[in-house]
Amino acid sequence: MTIGEIIRTKRKALSLTQEQIASHLGVSASAVYKWEKGASYPEITLLAPLARLLKIDINALMSFQDEPNEAEITKFIVNGYLEASRLKDFSDVYDDFFNKSMDKIREFPNCEMLIFAVLYICDIGDYLTGSDKQTHYQETFDKLYQQLSTSKKEWIKAFGLEGVTGEDQHWEAVLERTENEKALTEYRVMMLACNAAAGNLKSLTDNDKDSLIAGLFTWGVLSNLARINGLTKEELKQGFLKKS
Repeated sequence: MTIGEIIRTKRKALSLTQEQIASHLGVSASAVYKWEKGASYPEITLLAPLARLLKIDINALMSFQDEPNEAEITKFIVNGYLEASRLKDFSDVYDDFFNKSMDKIREFPNCEMLIFAVLYICDIGDYLTGSDKQTHYQETFDKLYQQLSTSKKEWIKAFGLEGVTGEDQHWEAVLERTENEKALTEYRVMMLACNAAAGNLKSLTDNDKDSLIAGLFTWGVLSNLARINGLTKEELKQGFLKKS
């Protein structure tokens, strides 16, 4: 969440009005309104008292984290792809998606799940479109696969080794064997989202599609995609299903 979304969410949870926040901090109610809308930001001297008022620490207020979670990665993958493509074929936006993905990886260079998701979707998109775009970025991909090949997570390590050696390491079987059910559910939805973004819905079963739609609804992704494309959530949902 953005700092504005955090302020709004925490304020409402404490049943505080924008006027009460403003009065406590010595600012106008319109200033608080602008913070929550993302039109402006609190001055640095207000961060500590604002965090105390909202009963959170400054790191939480600033949305600081070492790396994004699975839900945020899924949002990035699906929103980033569809915003770039406007629902066009993956091959039309491969370069743009690659560049945005590298920017995100530079922001979170040690986030293995993010690197995995980017490599996974680029590989799928390349295979489905027959564009062979991946060869243009092979040096970058090789470095990322090499990074994952030293992971402490067995399935990510297997995925990385598969990319490095070109030999089947059965990483999906390792994933099934080594992760708990909650993690598996999150990973499955993320991988389904990758498949959907790359236009691979034809390979999904009805249960897969139901899981994907449920996951996207849960994380609010469909609302964002509908807004981007000028559609209702139901229209976008049907668009996903029609592609299959």
